[in-house]
Order: sequence, then C-alpha cells, then structure tokens
Amino acid sequence: MFGWSASAYAANREVSQNARVLQRSFGASSAQIASTLKLAIQHEQDLVVNAAAFLAANPDARPAEFLSWTKSVRAFERYDELLSLGTMALVPASELPAYAARMSRPGQPFKVFPSGVRPFYCFVAASVSGPSHPGMASAPTPGPGLDLCAAQGATASLAIRDAGVGSYVPYGPMGLAIQTPYYRGGVVPKTTTERRQAFLGFFGTLINPQAVLESALKGHPGMGVTLHYQAAGSNVAFSMRVPHAAAPALVIDLGNSWTAETVGASAAAGIFGPGTARELLLGGSAVSLLLALLVFVLGTGRARARRMLHLKTAEIRYQALHDGLTGLPNRALILDRVQQALARARRNDTSVAVMFLDLDGFKGVNDTFGHAVGDQLLRAVGTRLAGVLRGADTVGRLGGDEFVVLLEHASLAAGADEVAERIQAVLTEPFNLETPELLTLHTHASIGIATGLRDSADEFLRDADVAMYEAKATGKNCYVRFAAEMHVAIQDRLELELDLFAAIDTDQFFLVYQPTYDLREVTMTGVEALLRWQHPTRGLVMPDTFIPMLEETGLIIAVGRRVLAEACRDAAAWTRRGTPLTVSVNVSGRQLDNDVDLRHDVEAALGGSGLDPAQLMLEITETMLMRDAVVSAEKLRALKELGVRIAIDDFGTGYSSLAYLQQFPVDALKIDRTFINEMVTSPEGGALIHTFVQLGRTLGIQTYAEGIEERDQLERLRQEECDHGQGYLFARPLMPEAISTLLGNSADVDNERGKAAVPRQGNRGLDAPRPQPT
Repeated sequence: MFGWSASAYAANREVSQNARVLQRSFGASSAQIASTLKLAIQHEQDLVVNAAAFLAANPDARPAEFLSWTKSVRAFERYDELLSLGTMALVPASELPAYAARMSRPGQPFKVFPSGVRPFYCFVAASVSGPSHPGMASAPTPGPGLDLCAAQGATASLAIRDAGVGSYVPYGPMGLAIQTPYYRGGVVPKTTTERRQAFLGFFGTLINPQAVLESALKGHPGMGVTLHYQAAGSNVAFSMRVPHAAAPALVIDLGNSWTAETVGASAAAGIFGPGTARELLLGGSAVSLLLALLVFVLGTGRARARRMLHLKTAEIRYQALHDGLTGLPNRALILDRVQQALARARRNDTSVAVMFLDLDGFKGVNDTFGHAVGDQLLRAVGTRLAGVLRGADTVGRLGGDEFVVLLEHASLAAGADEVAERIQAVLTEPFNLETPELLTLHTHASIGIATGLRDSADEFLRDADVAMYEAKATGKNCYVRFAAEMHVAIQDRLELELDLFAAIDTDQFFLVYQPTYDLREVTMTGVEALLRWQHPTRGLVMPDTFIPMLEETGLIIAVGRRVLAEACRDAAAWTRRGTPLTVSVNVSGRQLDNDVDLRHDVEAALGGSGLDPAQLMLEITETMLMRDAVVSAEKLRALKELGVRIAIDDFGTGYSSLAYLQQFPVDALKIDRTFINEMVTSPEGGALIHTFVQLGRTLGIQTYAEGIEERDQLERLRQEECDHGQGYLFARPLMPEAISTLLGNSADVDNERGKAAVPRQGNRGLDAPRPQPT
C-alpha cells in the first residue's frame, strides 16, 4: 500500500509538474501576445508623433502637402497594417462659415452633410489611402463636408482634445481607428485651458486589425487571440485562429476598454482530462487559499479603500462640473441649475433671470500681455462676480471670457437691471495682477439679460447670448434686455452671412473708385478702391454691413485677394492710356495676420497686371498696427521690399504717437474724416489738423485728408499745406468707366480767384451729370 501510495504520489507529482510547465508556457505566450498588441498600438503612436510635428509646423497645410509628407515618411511602407490616415478639424458653429470658405473650391462649394445646426462639426481636412489588403474593403474617403460627429456628437472628440491623449477605438466592423489631438508648438500643453487654446486639430489613422492580430500570433503556433473592445454603447471583437471552445483561455486587460483573450490548443487528457481530479482538487485548493488571502487583505483595508473611492469619486465629479481655471460652475452645471430654477419657478409661479457676460477687449489683453495674465484676469473677474451676488445665485464660466449669472427669488426683487449695474460697477474698478512688475488693468463687460420662463435651459442661455451681442453692437460696456425681435435681426444676419459665400462664387462683388486730389493744384493723382456688394434681392449692400462679416468668417482673405488683383489691373489699364494713377487698397487685420499670404497676393497682383509697385498703396489702420507694434513693423518692412507704398488709415483715432511712427516704414498718413468735420467749427479741431500735418512734414510723410465736403474745409487744408485729399466735394466713388471719363475732364486751379475749380464730375450741384456714382 505504501509503495502504491508513493507511486501514486510520484505520478501525481509528475502530472502536476507537467501541468504547471504547460500552464506557465501558455501564460508566457499569452503575455507575449498581449505585449505585442500593446506594442502595435505604441508603434502607431510613432507615426502620430511625426504627424503632429508636421501639422503643428504647417497648420494650414493643403491636401497635396499632406500627401507629400505621407510619402516622405514612407507611412504605408513602414506600417503594413495602415489602411489610411488623415486630419480632422473640430469646427465650432461660430467658425463654420470661415471654414467652409477655406474648404470651398471653384465649382465645388462646401456643403455640410447631414445638414443641421450643431455646436461642433467634425470634418476630414485631408486624407490619404494606402494599398488594399486581402479580405479588406478599401478605406472609405469621407466627403469634405461630411460631419463625422453628426450622429454621436462631438463629446468624445472634445474629451480627447482636453485630455491631450489619443483614442484607439473600433471603426465599423472591420477596422481600428486612432484619433490623436495635435497642438500649436508640436507638444501637449500641461493644463486643460492651455490645451484648448493651443488645439489645432486631430490626426487619425485607420488600421487593419487582422494584420495586427497576425503579427501578434507570430511564433505562437496553435494559439488564437480575440481583441475585444467593450464600452458604453459599443461591443466589438476581432478574432484570429481561435480553437475549439474546450481549449484553455486567458483574458488580459490592455486598458482603455480593450482586452485580449488568448486561447491555447487542446492538451493531453492526462493533464486536463477527466482522470485528473486530484490535480484539479489541489489546484482548486491552491486557488481557494489565494482567494482567502486576497479577501483577508481586502477586508483589512476595506474602510481605507472606501474612503479613497469616495474622495476620488467626489474629485472626479467636481472636475466634471466646474471650470478648471476659475473653479466656477461650468456649462454642464450651469444648464442643470437653470433647468432646476425653471422647474421651481413654474411650481411657485415666479420668474428667473439669466445674464450672459462677455468681457470687452479681452483678446487684446491676451495678445498684449500673454495668456498667463489673461488667466489671472479671468480668475479675478470670477471672484468679483461671485462676491457681488447673493448666496442663492449662481455665477459660472462657459469658456474664454464668457460668464453666466443665474438669478432667482430675492435677487429679482429690485430687478435684474440693478444687478447688472452692480456687476458693471464692480468690474470697472482696476485689477491689480501679480506679474514681475505689478500690472493694473481696467476692463468692463457687455451684458445680455433674459428674464421670465423658457422651455429649456439652452433656450434661456441662447436668448441671453443674443441680447449680449446686441449690447456689443450698441457700443459695449452696457446691458441689454432680450426682445423677441432680436431673433429676427439675428436670423437676417445669418442669412446675409450665408449669402456671402454665394456672392464670391457668382461675382456679386465689384469695385468703385474714389478719386484723390493734390490739394495745391487740385489735380487728380490717385484713387481709392472701395468694395461694393450687389445682392440679387437686397440690392446694393454697403460695406459697413458686410465687411465685418467678411472679417469674422475669414472670407476677407479671398475677397481681399480679388480686390488687389482687380485694382491693379484697372490702374495698369489707366497707365497704359497715359494717365498713371496711384491706387490705394485697404488691407484688413486678417490679411495682415497672414502676412506671408498677403505678400504673395500683392506679388501676384502686381505681376499679373504689370503695374509699377510704386503705384500701389496699401492702407492699414493704426489701431490694427498697434496690436503688436514690433511685429507690425516687421510685416510692413517685408511689404515695402516689394516696392509698394504704405499708408496709415484713420490716423488720429488711435495712438498717433511719434514713437511708433518712427518705427513704421510708412509713406502717408490719412487723417480721419471726424477731424476734418471739426476743423472749421472748433479751435481744437483746427489745432489737431495743424499738428498732424506738421508731424507728417517733420517725418517726411505725405498727409491725406478724408471726407472733404465743404469749400471752407478745402481752403483750410490748403492753408495748413496738407498734401492730398478726397471727399464728396471732388467726387463720389465712381465706376471704373467713370474714372476713365473723369481723367479726360479734370479741371485746374482757378488762379485768378484763388479758389479751386472742382471737377465737373463731382457732386454739390456741379453742371456735368455724374457718371454712375455708387
């Protein structure tokens, strides 16, 4: 009996050892397969890093440039599993018109599909597909206007942008997709606020999962694997070489909702068969012992674990509902509180008020002093707003420089207007910010107020937002109550904004020219190109209405390019007829920001028309130049290298500083019409004109007077020896054909009476009919 027992013990020991060897082998193989799968994901990250560096350095890269980069890094040669790659833009609704303008091509207007108004849109900006793989359909190429976020929303993409970490998720039943954000500078900023500010777009790749699985199983014959993704609303699996169900399996967590289930081949019956009860019993006992030890450890630390879990959950919840910069409630919590306030107001038959605040001139703070100072100012504003409200009220930050205030109950006893006045009063007090040198800033806000009840919190915020924009349009630093007719104005503006795109495609824009005269001789020396819009149903739309829209949407870049080209062509034509003129063209802030493109546009306009560069004058407002005087001076010098002339437009309305004028390589100052109007009616106005003209004379810069409408104004300007002028006294803006006529009928100075004889084509009841004034 003892011998049998010893033999049985030895046999059982041998069987157990063999089982442990096979189990260890299976476990090692499973770990290697899982590791290979993880490495495959990291391998894709190498491509992502390269792409982020390229895209950060070339944020406006065209599809052809992206294709060239793809070839240069040999993407499809180095990554066999790669099906396609591309970039995706996350476009807020406010920036959709500008994005559509950039993406439109001649004969191919950009159209959003599916249609509809959404807070954010996700568009493929550039994509490249690789060679087809056996058993795989070719990678689809989304159309330029296909909104990839239309079905699921942009929540996931916004979370990826804010986290700075890419996602690895299934793409349909047969693909894997990697979506990674990239930022200005090519690195991931440290904080959520900085990531939002530096965010440029997404780089994505589409992967063949079968190629990834096949690579992971190399060197492991008889093994199979299933790559499984399970998250909210998604349950997808990719499998390869999975044996029968009785084979041993091991599930390994790869993180981010991914698991790898490895499956081994069937083993001999002596190991896993029905005759191994003792081994299974021993194995079960060992497992039970391990579980008992685990329960013991968890039991002794249960209270601590619960405390940690509670604290972590509270922290996560707080972060999800509060702004990371100011600590105030964020949009999600604001909407929830507004919804609750509406429910209480309906039960109690009371009212609610929502205020939408936007700081006036905040962008200038960021541009001048940097984002760190801007962040300090936002935190200080949040503190002051919270301090001026009652405890039951809510103040939150939506993002940027936008704040929301929710008022209920006692706060509305004196009216929302009184609260708005208190807010404006507290914001006008100076802000002392901690910088290397103590910095004192002054700010104020435009406030929109919506009161009463609404069907939803979103509708309440929308109406307050509409009123805030009305406050901005009114002149800023004020508050405006929402009125229903404001929606009509907003809708009209949106329709007009959409019509701008059609205006470009169908050539609805045209140029008129206002003549400029030498004031000493009263002879025509140049023209200023002015843009007009002939709308098919609205008729003539004036620049004050549509120029700001062109600026906001970014369409001013394309329109400005056409204006330059057309103005140079017309001036060149007049020159060929023997009457050379200087043509002045206004340059917008958007164009100057893209100074490389502006320089290229100027070169193209001059080269295409054959116009002498000295005959082209670019007009830039002094306010625009002073956003960053040093950078502006460099940009002007680059333009001057082309041989063109530079004029400061609306001179006197901004800084009018001798110090900055000495920095800028300018040829002319255009004195704003407001000073011309006051010149003969007030001593101060006349003194300012004298100062401006003498300043130009001292610096060797010519002076131009805008808006001359009376003979008394002309005489005073001639006495001050102002060089040039324009205005209705001479001529209204004219069509190009009328300018040609005017060139042949200009008048000279009436030397006998010492007064200027105004050209017959001017207004003021002069004898000749006006040719096509606009």
